[in-house]
Amino acid sequence: MRVVLYRRVSTNDQGLGLAAQRERLCAEAQRRGWGSWDEVTDEGVSGKTPAHDRQELGPALASLKHGDVLVVAKLDRLSRSVLDFSRMLALSESAGWSLVCLDPGIDTTTPNGKLIANVLMSVAEWERETISLRIREGLAQSTKRKGRRPGLPAVGGGTPEQLPEAVVAVVTDLREQGKSAALIADRLNSYGFQSLRGKRWHRTSVRRLFARLDAAA
Repeated sequence: MRVVLYRRVSTNDQGLGLAAQRERLCAEAQRRGWGSWDEVTDEGVSGKTPAHDRQELGPALASLKHGDVLVVAKLDRLSRSVLDFSRMLALSESAGWSLVCLDPGIDTTTPNGKLIANVLMSVAEWERETISLRIREGLAQSTKRKGRRPGLPAVGGGTPEQLPEAVVAVVTDLREQGKSAALIADRLNSYGFQSLRGKRWHRTSVRRLFARLDAAA
């Protein structure tokens, strides 16, 4: 079993510092009788950055295997997004590794901890569906006023490729607000939406979607 202790601070972090996080994490590791552990640290990284996009945490998550454990001192060190956190919980469940968060006491190595994690995942799913519905309703009203139907028809011939209307709605809404392609990609990933290729969204894939939307307008 491999144990990974994860720490994070942003550039202007006024919360739990690296030294304090390390002290709490090592004390917990010793209390549990873990003989050895690896330490992973991200410095100058915002909690809003998706976990898989962080320089140190991303590779660490990819390396975790069945029976391994990821430990953090506080939930906000790992994620400030319930949706992003729920995706991490789903990943840990499918891969067979466990997550321990000392504050607020999430521990998927125990039945009670798994119950709390499942409640959080259910809340995240409800939030995702509520956000999507609200954005779709707003987009429908907007496109109705403009006299065109929301959607993403194929561009340039070939087999029609369709994205969920919720994705189109999110992109359209945020773009009209003047948000950058990078921010929109982060938002789509946090909502759990995949690109047409079934992968994570990036700035370039969002820009390609801009071009398709413009061509279809």
